[in-house]
Amino acid sequence: MIRHRVATIIGLVIVLTLGSAGAGHAFWAAPASVSGTVATKAIAMTETMPVSYGGTLSGTAAVTGAITITNTGSVAGTYSTAVTTASTSGSAALATAVTVVAWQTANPAGCAASSPTGTTASGTWANFPRLTGTLAPAAAVSYCVQSALGSTSGLSSDTVTPTITAVLSAGTNWSASAQVSATLSYTAPAPSATWYQLKNVATQRCATVSSTATGAAIVSADCSSPATLNGQAFKLSRSGTTSIVTYLVPTLGIAISSNGNNKPAITAVTTSGSGQLWTIAQSGTYYAFTNVDSGRCLADDSTSAGPALMVDNCWPNPSQQFSLEPIQ
Repeated sequence: MIRHRVATIIGLVIVLTLGSAGAGHAFWAAPASVSGTVATKAIAMTETMPVSYGGTLSGTAAVTGAITITNTGSVAGTYSTAVTTASTSGSAALATAVTVVAWQTANPAGCAASSPTGTTASGTWANFPRLTGTLAPAAAVSYCVQSALGSTSGLSSDTVTPTITAVLSAGTNWSASAQVSATLSYTAPAPSATWYQLKNVATQRCATVSSTATGAAIVSADCSSPATLNGQAFKLSRSGTTSIVTYLVPTLGIAISSNGNNKPAITAVTTSGSGQLWTIAQSGTYYAFTNVDSGRCLADDSTSAGPALMVDNCWPNPSQQFSLEPIQ
């Protein structure tokens, strides 16, 4: 919003610079520019990103960037910030779990290698500390903004995009605003490499290898013991993405039969390509498996034991969620 009178102009510039510290990291999305014209002046927002990177947050490393607020107008003003967040899942869990510390700095480009000093403001991305102060014409203030992930207990894979909006005001009728956005991501770790039954949340039946042959269907069957003998034992072999390896034939894993929607899951050699690789998303105690090649999800759409598990378009439904039942 911009309110103005002739010959009085307030401008605002926000500069976002980014860096990372430690092995954990996140990627920051470029903000959309905000501009408006008052007489011959303009409100503008610029961004610099000296280091481009992407990845995940962890509890052992911090991601540190910087915001710079500049008064480009001709009168002094008071600035204040506010934050809104949006997540891929629609949940506030990640925004609440990420702690944020902000402190003033004379060297925003060096924030990535620095630690909080002086007076700090702290909170989370769900409750970001408000930054306030005054700026003379042409003056600027910079803050290091550091994010770190604390406890990950029960935390699912997600991304959160906090938008920082700064407002510069003079008196009661004059203000200008601009904003920047950044995206932070977290990937829940896969369970440890042991043997599991994959139990579908909707059907309460287990994924089962129908035979030891390559190309055999993965079917829905009543969960039974010993799982290691009846084709219901699987191991998640992870190296970035995951192979769902069968116990009966350790060289085989769950794979797609084709790239189409609603196609049966089959066994394939675990080194045969991306058709047998999966990404894992955790939601509480349940897991969803998305195929790297097709982008579709493993599902049990059956109404009784016997039919093959399918690879369907992904959507948040219990038919595409599995619990991992450790095999003793």
